[in-house]
Amino acid sequence: MIDTGATSSLITMSTIIKLNCQDQIHRQIGEITLGDSRTKITQHGWICLNLKINNVNYQIRAIVVDCLTNNFILGMDFLRKYKVEIKISQQCLVIRYEHQYLYVKFERPNSARLSQQCTSLPRCKAVVNTVISGISNEKKMYLNVIDQRIQQDKRIRICDGLVNVKDNNIQLIIDNPTKTMVTLPKSMVVGTADHLPTDVYCSTLFSNIETEGTYVTREEEKQSMDLDKIILTLTQHLGNNQLHYQQVINLLKNHIILFDTSQTRTIKTDIHHVINTGNHSPVNAKPYFKTIEQRKNIQQEIDKMLKAGIIIPSHSPWSSPVVLLKKPNGEFRFIIDYRKLNSITTKDCYPQPTVEELINRLGGHQWFTKLDLKIGYYQIPIHPADKSKTAFITQDGLYQFQVLPMGLMNAPPSFQRIMNNIIGYNRWDYILVYLDDILVFSNSFDDHMKHLQQLFNVLNIHQFTLNPTKCSIAQQSIEFLSHTITKDSIVPLKQRIQAILDMPQPSSLSQANKFIGKIGWYRKFIPNFAQIAAPIHKVTNKIKEKKKEFYWSEEQIQAANKLKQVLTEEPLVLKYPHPTASFILSTDASEYAIGGTLKQIIDGQTHYNYFLSRLLTTTERNYSTIDREALAIFWCMEKLQQYLGGRDVTIISDHKPLQQFHKKIKLNSKRIEHWLIKHQEIIPQITAVIYRKGRHHGDADGMSRPDIDDHRNELNVTTRSMTKINQHQLPNNDNAKSKSSNDDKELTSKNMTFNFSLERISQEQKNDPEILRIRQQLLQKKFDKKIMLLKTMCYTK
Repeated sequence: MIDTGATSSLITMSTIIKLNCQDQIHRQIGEITLGDSRTKITQHGWICLNLKINNVNYQIRAIVVDCLTNNFILGMDFLRKYKVEIKISQQCLVIRYEHQYLYVKFERPNSARLSQQCTSLPRCKAVVNTVISGISNEKKMYLNVIDQRIQQDKRIRICDGLVNVKDNNIQLIIDNPTKTMVTLPKSMVVGTADHLPTDVYCSTLFSNIETEGTYVTREEEKQSMDLDKIILTLTQHLGNNQLHYQQVINLLKNHIILFDTSQTRTIKTDIHHVINTGNHSPVNAKPYFKTIEQRKNIQQEIDKMLKAGIIIPSHSPWSSPVVLLKKPNGEFRFIIDYRKLNSITTKDCYPQPTVEELINRLGGHQWFTKLDLKIGYYQIPIHPADKSKTAFITQDGLYQFQVLPMGLMNAPPSFQRIMNNIIGYNRWDYILVYLDDILVFSNSFDDHMKHLQQLFNVLNIHQFTLNPTKCSIAQQSIEFLSHTITKDSIVPLKQRIQAILDMPQPSSLSQANKFIGKIGWYRKFIPNFAQIAAPIHKVTNKIKEKKKEFYWSEEQIQAANKLKQVLTEEPLVLKYPHPTASFILSTDASEYAIGGTLKQIIDGQTHYNYFLSRLLTTTERNYSTIDREALAIFWCMEKLQQYLGGRDVTIISDHKPLQQFHKKIKLNSKRIEHWLIKHQEIIPQITAVIYRKGRHHGDADGMSRPDIDDHRNELNVTTRSMTKINQHQLPNNDNAKSKSSNDDKELTSKNMTFNFSLERISQEQKNDPEILRIRQQLLQKKFDKKIMLLKTMCYTK
């Protein structure tokens, strides 16, 4: 078809597939707008085509799109390139070819559109009236129906054939083979009608005669019922808004094949998983011994994968053994031990997004949809040359994978690369992709429907299969990466919090690591996390030679109980950063830890964006006071860059000498000078450093003040990476904490020894007349600048 309103030539993806030239597409995902300035369709890239007209070859570059009324449109780029003239009076085109002119007669296509909305009952045929523009006289024409993929999306069947045209109308039979009612909108294009060549003998295919119903097998009927249940489950939360409900229902029905898990499909992509082992010879292993019962379980899993086409029998020189892990429900998990293969595989360093940056992107959006791929790895193709390397061996045979198996070293980066290449084109606007999790976020419901339509089109083209039981459609609150996401806030997932609360006190190092790992996932919600968890880090952060020295004493029990208590008592909520409000970063350092609080003042209210803290390493604990305070600022600024971006931030510190450090005033500290050079990119963001006394610096001061008896034990603690972004209300009960001494001077107790506990030292102070006199003066607010009273003990400054 020639279209002078089209600036570029277009061709449908279905036509490319029929021509079997998908591999020639130059991928460039995007959107193009049609001539009505409203309709947008997905662009997959462009392709160079050889076009033959009247035995003359022409070359044209066409954009590959989803679907059109016509499969191929020649636009103005073709007309300009070959200086095409349109002769309306002669009903022909004139194409300049070398020194000659080629005349091509018009064959104007005639679109067939439904004259009114049509509803087809389940497993029935419906006779519908269709209007064909430009044809009024009664004659026979040939109807080319819409693309098969569109029919599949609409869940209908229409056949090509001859039709009688009378007064611009024809009657068609539309078949609905499913067990659900199908509604087609008015003016929907069902095909195009063409004039018949004079040498074709034909007879009418369609007439108004009742025909037999379509045969549907019991399996097809059950599958249709299951898909209907899926749609109802995914949309039941929208029942109070009929408009939204119907829009989502129609969207899901049009793309129901995405949720059909009855068959295993491999996605269509040019990128395959590659196992780069260099010139290394094949590695193989003997099968692990299994009992007869275990061998039966293994064979059952193998039979399932053989039937689904996931694996095939193999003659590979490579092999890896199979491991069976027992699940809590008594079933077994089929796992392949690829450690030998992974040890010789070159690492793929493709970047993967952090949970923090993903969650931070969602702030301010009202509508969310979460999609989960059905056994995502099994949808990823593996390079043909590397399939033999995936071979696994059992006591009963040797098999290899046709798709990406779990357990391979570079599986996650390959998965992320493929997902970004196919659907990550709008990951800055409305799509997040994290391995097999896809999240769509929008500001309005109408935008959300457009975004989902565009995404579903791409997923359909590439033959993705979704897991309906793990999908959530058009929600205003969504569970994503162990958090509950809303427009304004993020909170920890209740089920995960409950799972932590239900954990018993650890009795081994692995259990202790599991406990601190699970609760550390939510450390950004917990003020003073590093200090509270310090006794646990004391027994978990051990070098290999000392791992057998595990113990879990009263100190660790109290710390674990305190962390659980915080999870139940604190309002574990963090606010999304406001897009225009400036940031305030309060930082502090003690002898044991550094910490900070990121916040904003919105309409006079303090919104907390993030809490972070960590214990100091042995080396850092030897820093001077000014170096530790500066370290707190630099560390917090570095960790919070994904929130701060390039925006201004005001620093609040209780260390007065740092007020001008960002202006590179000489501080007689080589360490700070080194940090200023290292972090010179973020220093311009600091607009001011405000000094605030410790007693007025509660939110950050409490982040670095540990309530632990730790003068006897060194804490060799490594820094944990921060976990995610959310909202929280800071408690004020830390304001009363005062700063400890930088240098532990000897207490003037007549019986003091260095290894006494704090309780013992406190008791000795009570028995000392001189200290009792000093305590009385402090209680009467006769302050000695060199002595401070903290709880029941006196400290020298």
